Amino acid sequence: MAALAVVMLLGVAGMAQAQTTVYSQNFDSGTASGFTMNGLWHVTQNFPKSGGYSLGYVQGETAGSTPNGNYNTGATNSGTALSPTFSIPAGSVLAFSVSSQTEADTDYDKFKVILIHNGLELVLVESGVNLTNGGASYTDFSFDLSAYSGQTGQLKFTFYTIDDIFNDFAGVRVDNISLASTPPVKPTVTLGAASSVSTSGATLNGAINPNGGATTAQFQYGLTTSYGSSYSLN
Repeated sequence: MAALAVVMLLGVAGMAQAQTTVYSQNFDSGTASGFTMNGLWHVTQNFPKSGGYSLGYVQGETAGSTPNGNYNTGATNSGTALSPTFSIPAGSVLAFSVSSQTEADTDYDKFKVILIHNGLELVLVESGVNLTNGGASYTDFSFDLSAYSGQTGQLKFTFYTIDDIFNDFAGVRVDNISLASTPPVKPTVTLGAASSVSTSGATLNGAINPNGGATTAQFQYGLTTSYGSSYSLN
């Protein structure tokens, strides 16, 4: 009497891997490789969060850990710093740090961090909304970009004074930009012994824990380890 000899239960999902840095920029080379900038945006040695450099919207500053300089050009001014493009894989988290030393009135001196994804713009940070103007400190931000997996991204940093007065503050700094990806954890598979085995069929037993991810389950079976037959589970 022929009977099923070999059974395997597969749970197909992303394999578990260590966190991978997809894109990073801390400006410590003294340059902003791949960035396009205008206005007062430039890489500065004044008041980085760590290392020796940060990205700043400022003029007339000096190197060191004490914030100084200003964005007073005598006129209303604005500028944009645009990062190079990057891929957004599954499990991506974007992180960066911002210091905003500007006019306390949130109707002026507007700073934004915008994620461009597939041509669309999403405001991540906006002064007066989730960033407080003033104070010589950095605020750390972190954003889950899983919803944009598989898309192409780009960061846009914008600053606009709106008026030509009260522009003698130390301005904005951006540091330690990082996009890291942690792929989904693989499912846990437990295979039980086949039961009710006969020449015409069998009951295949097993369990899959998807560990929080989407998982496709499939039995493979046959008389040898080459299997030869499969059955997908809903």
